[in-house]
Amino acid sequence: LLTKRVVGLERDWLYARDGRLVRVPTAHVWVEGDNASNSNDSTHYGAVPRDKLVGTAVAKVWPPAEAGPVADRHEECEARVIPAEEARRLRSRKTETGETLRIALRASRDAMQEYVGWTPPEDKASGRPAGA
Repeated sequence: LLTKRVVGLERDWLYARDGRLVRVPTAHVWVEGDNASNSNDSTHYGAVPRDKLVGTAVAKVWPPAEAGPVADRHEECEARVIPAEEARRLRSRKTETGETLRIALRASRDAMQEYVGWTPPEDKASGRPAGA
C-alpha cells in the first residue's frame, strides 16, 4: 500500500517533477509523494490505473512531530496541471487571441520548475532552455 497525492486526472497535461511533459492516459491518475527529492511515484513508474485507488488519506501519524491533518498542496499541484477540458478549449483557440495551449504549457512548466527547483536542459543549437 502506497500513500500518494493525486496530482493529475485522466487526459490532463502536466509537467512531471523530472521535467517531462505528460498527458495522463484515460482511466489513469498521476500520483506524487510530498517529498519531491525522495519519492517513488508516477515520475518513476508512470500513471496509475484509477481502479487501483483504494481510499483517501485524511491525517498523518508518523513521524509524531508531524502528526495531524494532511497538508493542502492544491495550489502547488494545480499550477503544474492543465486539466483536460482547459487543454481542449485552449487547443481550439486561434493563436492570435493570446493564450494558447503552448503558452499554458509553458506556464505549467515554470510552475513545476519553481516547485521542485528543476531547470530544463539547454537546447544545444540555440543555447536557450529546451522548449523556450
